[in-house]
Amino acid sequence: MLVAVSGLACLAQVPSHATAKPTAKLATLDKALSEAINRENANPNQTNFDASLKAAEAVIAAADGLPAGPDTAPYLARALVSRSGYAREAGDIDKTLADAERAREVILPYRDLAPDAYVQAIALAGDVAIRRALFQQAADRLSEGAAYLEQRRGKVPSSSALDMGESNIGYTLAIAYMQLGQYDASVKAQEASLAARVRGVGEFHPATISARYNLALRLSRAGRLEEAEAMARLAAEQVKQHVPQTDLGHVRAVETLALVLAGGGKRSEAVEVARHALDIRVATTGTGDVNFAASLTTLGGLLADLGRYDEAVSVLTGATSTQDKLGPLAAPTDRLRALTFLGFAQLGQGKMADARRSLDAAYEIWEKTRAAGAAETFLPAVALARLDSGDEAGAVAAATAHLAVASGPRAPVLGKAQSCAIGALLGVATGECGASPGFALVRTVTDRLDASADGELVLADRLSLELAMRLALRDGDGQLAADASQVLVGSKVARATRLAAARAGTSDPVLSARIRTLQDAELAYRRANSVYLLLLGNGGDVQSARSARDVALAKLEQERAGIASSYPAWAALTARQGVPLTDIRSTLANDEAVLAVVPALTSAFVLLVSPDRTVVQRMEPSRASFASSAARLRRALDQRSFDAATSHELYRAIFAGIAPVLRKTGALRIIAGGDAAAIPFATLLERPVDRIDRKAPFLVMRYALSAGASLQARTVQPRRALAGSSMLALGAPTPFGTVRMADAQAARKGPLLASAVFRGGQADAQSLASLPALRSAEVDAVSRSVGKATVLTGDQASEEQLAKTRLDQYGVLLFATHALVAGEMEGVTEPALVLARPEQGASSDGVLTASEIGTLRLDADWVILSACNTAAGDGEAAPAYSGLAQAFRYAGARTLMLSHWPVRDDAAAVLAGTVLKEAAKGRKPAQALRTAMLRTMVDPDLPDAANPHVWAPFVVFE
Repeated sequence: MLVAVSGLACLAQVPSHATAKPTAKLATLDKALSEAINRENANPNQTNFDASLKAAEAVIAAADGLPAGPDTAPYLARALVSRSGYAREAGDIDKTLADAERAREVILPYRDLAPDAYVQAIALAGDVAIRRALFQQAADRLSEGAAYLEQRRGKVPSSSALDMGESNIGYTLAIAYMQLGQYDASVKAQEASLAARVRGVGEFHPATISARYNLALRLSRAGRLEEAEAMARLAAEQVKQHVPQTDLGHVRAVETLALVLAGGGKRSEAVEVARHALDIRVATTGTGDVNFAASLTTLGGLLADLGRYDEAVSVLTGATSTQDKLGPLAAPTDRLRALTFLGFAQLGQGKMADARRSLDAAYEIWEKTRAAGAAETFLPAVALARLDSGDEAGAVAAATAHLAVASGPRAPVLGKAQSCAIGALLGVATGECGASPGFALVRTVTDRLDASADGELVLADRLSLELAMRLALRDGDGQLAADASQVLVGSKVARATRLAAARAGTSDPVLSARIRTLQDAELAYRRANSVYLLLLGNGGDVQSARSARDVALAKLEQERAGIASSYPAWAALTARQGVPLTDIRSTLANDEAVLAVVPALTSAFVLLVSPDRTVVQRMEPSRASFASSAARLRRALDQRSFDAATSHELYRAIFAGIAPVLRKTGALRIIAGGDAAAIPFATLLERPVDRIDRKAPFLVMRYALSAGASLQARTVQPRRALAGSSMLALGAPTPFGTVRMADAQAARKGPLLASAVFRGGQADAQSLASLPALRSAEVDAVSRSVGKATVLTGDQASEEQLAKTRLDQYGVLLFATHALVAGEMEGVTEPALVLARPEQGASSDGVLTASEIGTLRLDADWVILSACNTAAGDGEAAPAYSGLAQAFRYAGARTLMLSHWPVRDDAAAVLAGTVLKEAAKGRKPAQALRTAMLRTMVDPDLPDAANPHVWAPFVVFE
């Protein structure tokens, strides 16, 4: 029998070690039990499970009828251990403990006759103690078994059964140590468990693979993320080859891979793997047990980390509902985990009362269990929920409890920093916290992001930065607000900007080339790894994907070693840095200001930096309410309409307190994070209006607006004289099908997801055939705005032609084609531009992905992307500007003009043409776009020109 949920495994066989002859009947029954267990280990299924249980009960009944002593004790103990394991699998914890304790009591005087039964009984009793959150009791009992095994080692022959008992002791002890916060000891115990299973049942037995994926979890918790991912991958590969999908160990290995990926920052991949695991779980064990609830909790936690709060609440409500039905069969630590994630997601939804109930219920469980690792996860959220619901005394109690827990030697760094920040906010911080807990917390989050695979925020980060922003607001500390805002609004395009700056910032051309080669190797490895993980979680040619990933990794390691040896100081160029307010102001003209719109966890903040003022404000609506308004405005615009009431509502939320400070401001650089990045700021109305016309008080009437990726002071890069620049305009590529634009718009309600186009990493021509043909009028009109223009349309607008073209000779690039919006899997269903249908036998697929864009060599002052939603992110929950913008910025584009929604051909031609003409006159990008918008909204040749859907699709990104 294999218990896939916990990793405990039963005896591989049941040999007799008794010194005296038992009765013939007992011997026969014992042999039958041994054979039944061996059959079950060879083929785990319900029939064999029932047969083993029946055989165990037969031995127990026979032994109970005989005198107690060395002749009967080994057999009775083994049978009791077997029955205890089956009770545990069925969720009957009381019976599990009763049989395990009786087995230990029976065999203790004769334990050298059946050491396997003795250690198995201890392992089961320790497991029950863990399920009841009695972690120290579990560690003490399990240490008894470990000490006994150590005493025997090398003195007597081992056996498969004894090896399995030793393995179970190590496994359970690893959990106890983990819950006590002793993470290194937990890893060592699990390593011993794995070694014992290899000895006992071999390298590829399901029980051994189970020990591997459990070791991956322990390594992840200990912060050894690369080792954890490697071990989880190995277990997932082995389980596919050696364990049937109907076995619980199969789904557990897939779930472990999801958890480890999430711990390493690969959350989008982790969600897909977790969904696959849940599908397997439902197919194998149904929807009514602790395993199903655990799978839902894993998936819900990942969704919450990605900021997909509504989905997360739905999934996690299912988990807690299942646990409620199970009653005492659901372990307290499992309930604590589900309630914590649920409370966080409800905070993200802005449902404070619901969040308070969930988090208070979690707090009640934690007070009884004191589970290590849980405190830093949810105690700050408990304090925040109580504070915002008016219960300051309750908030202080939670903060005080967190400070006490975080003062321990094994408390994680983030937990310590969070406890000091919430303590400072509530006036209960201790002297150990230092004078600047807000700055310390921001630094801790920054360090974690630098070490993360994707550098994107998770729940704990958003909570931490919420605390930092509240401290900055309370203390009037503009620098703290700037540092926290820099992290909150940072996205992948900010990283791409830093990487490009790292190349441009060195005067050594050899170093610059080496840095680019290294960065390209990093991108290639990330893509290869994402493809591999997708196939590993969902099926496919894993071997080829693994080989490609290994080749990419070897190349990356070679480049890292080479550049580290030749240029050891280069890494400082790409590190996240604080943002001194003096540096921000030094780049501002007298009429310029920087505005950061910063959604955190429960609140949204505004940071304004002008040449002589810094203002920090917390918005009146909650973050969730603000996000809902932003989404409502975008929905209307996406449908060619306009919601004037919501537009003004958003203006009030952002500008109500800072408008007086902006009276002399003519240009605003807006750094928008999270939900705010989807707002077309030019369309915000300064006051309510009855109807929309050319006189409506839109924000663009007052300010020249641009978007930015970071609060970092802008580095002025040399630009060409646009009047003399050459332009490459690519558009209206040969379509994959014959669909008319009107028909396509009627058939499809939203943009085409890349997830619907890619099959096995390649573009699917049949899916792309649903895209309508485009006209070349926009390309022709815009190209006339620049003196020297190369125009590629039809068959020439292809990947092959682009590859042949020296792109760094062009100061302006225009892409007027279809864009694919990213699906859920980063690196596989990534954002892309659709180019011409390739010829038969061509090596290209006609789709220019973000990864491929990143490998281009550009030297462009302007890149204009006139396609649907090119300002979108690179994943379902990714921030805007993190998709195609990231790729083009990395490739060398200095200014990007991106579209929020599909752009009408006639409007695109006017807007893009006017922008380039104004830029050629020397106007700054934001001023050029403002002029273009103002002219477009009054253009008599454009139908419905005053509608913001027509004149406001573009944003300039600097």
